[in-house]
Amino acid sequence: MKRAVLVVACVIGICAGVLICLLFQHVLQAETGAKGNGFGAAAEWKALSIQERTSYVEGYVVGYGVGSSDVCEDADRLFATAGPVYLKDGTLNNPVTICKASLDHFTRMGKRGEVRPNYSVYSDVMTDFYNKYPKYSNMPFSFLLAMLSDKNFKTADQLFQKLERHDMQLTY
Repeated sequence: MKRAVLVVACVIGICAGVLICLLFQHVLQAETGAKGNGFGAAAEWKALSIQERTSYVEGYVVGYGVGSSDVCEDADRLFATAGPVYLKDGTLNNPVTICKASLDHFTRMGKRGEVRPNYSVYSDVMTDFYNKYPKYSNMPFSFLLAMLSDKNFKTADQLFQKLERHDMQLTY
């Protein structure tokens, strides 16, 4: 029962992060006017400067990370135990550990030691995808970016193939 509530709490937190990104996307639509031209998300994305694309990705990745971490911390407080719980192998087994272990990440942002993460790794794949595959021009940025997490990271061509084979759940 507690695990089910923990999963629900994690899903709610992640959804909140995605909603923030959708709100950002709505603001971009209003600023660029691309939504009204009938071309969809691809036209909006292409209308952004490279810096704006990178900023969008940075906001999404940072928001996802902070929101997910906050949800896990909240779950830990919600299901607080009298003390730490360890598995037989010595692994800490508490709600925050379980929650954080289940999270996906966005870590393909350059090499260790770089002064600033390079979010263009993600924005370049998105731009390439929108340029090559107009069939998916209405796919929202946030949905496409979610497909570029560490568990799913692909090139634009690999994403297209996966979508064509219906290997990804599409709801947008």
